[in-house]
Amino acid sequence: MIETLIATLLVLAAALYWAMRLFPGIRKPLYAAIGRNTQPSTAPQTRSGSCGGCTGCGGKSGGCH
Repeated sequence: MIETLIATLLVLAAALYWAMRLFPGIRKPLYAAIGRNTQPSTAPQTRSGSCGGCTGCGGKSGGCH
């Protein structure tokens, strides 16, 4: 009896994991129900230079990449 319960819980956990990976639209209501934030970070990214701070930019290399 215990083995059946453990196997059922494992199958349900795997099904929930793959459902959330394959269908990300169901995450929002689920995460909202448990109080988890689903919004992406809106913090501005600081980049320097005209190409976003990559190492291929510069005066000697002739510009971007």
